Amino acid sequence: MSFDIRLEKAEYRPGEIVRGTVTVKTEKSSKTRKLTLFAEGKESTIITIQENSTSGTGSRNTTTRTYSETNTFFSKDLSQLLQKSVSNSLHEDGTLEILPQNNGIPFEFELPNNNSLFSTYKGKHANITYAVKVTADIAKRSDVNK
Repeated sequence: MSFDIRLEKAEYRPGEIVRGTVTVKTEKSSKTRKLTLFAEGKESTIITIQENSTSGTGSRNTTTRTYSETNTFFSKDLSQLLQKSVSNSLHEDGTLEILPQNNGIPFEFELPNNNSLFSTYKGKHANITYAVKVTADIAKRSDVNK
């Protein structure tokens, strides 16, 4: 099983509608515990500090500490659209059966038109990123992510 995500364009502004397509490719039927499609915007900060200290015996020690924080400020769950399109079979154990396919599934969502959205940014200690992610949680196997 594999996924491909295509967006209508590379840059969006607050209030715009994001449109794209998720292509699901499977050569044989497979079961998944969970199938998700979501969009998110998040800010993350990672700061690494090295501290030097001297012990009572005169030996020098260097300690490295890493501090990190992540804040998701935008999230949109589009999983229902994906689940309805790729599976018509829900098993008693709660798994979805994904039939063999090479299926393009269109999606769209509106970005909020307010001051809570920030421009994408990659700095030395801070990043603001936006992503559309699809995941298949497969029992006893590696999950499939894109």
